[in-house]
Amino acid sequence: IIGIQCKDYIKRQITQQNVAEIVALAETFPVSLSQLIIAVANNTDAKIQEYVSAVNQNRRQNEKFGVGIIFWESIISKIKENQNIFYKYYSRPFFHNDIL
Repeated sequence: IIGIQCKDYIKRQITQQNVAEIVALAETFPVSLSQLIIAVANNTDAKIQEYVSAVNQNRRQNEKFGVGIIFWESIISKIKENQNIFYKYYSRPFFHNDIL
């Protein structure tokens, strides 16, 4: 089972404390996860990626669920790969060259 926690942190960057809190909350889920993905509406942050990678490695070594993070640029890139999904969630009048 893969859990995904979405965070709309547009006005602030996600922090290490936020990640730790999200992971701790996921530990309380009534089902056992194999992976937790944190999806955020932030620009990619290399320091947070490094932190999440270290958390993931530590958790895997301790036989706990892994943790990953995906940022908005990657999310929109995946949406653009599938035209059906893209058109379902973006109406044509709002298409911009920077999105397409």
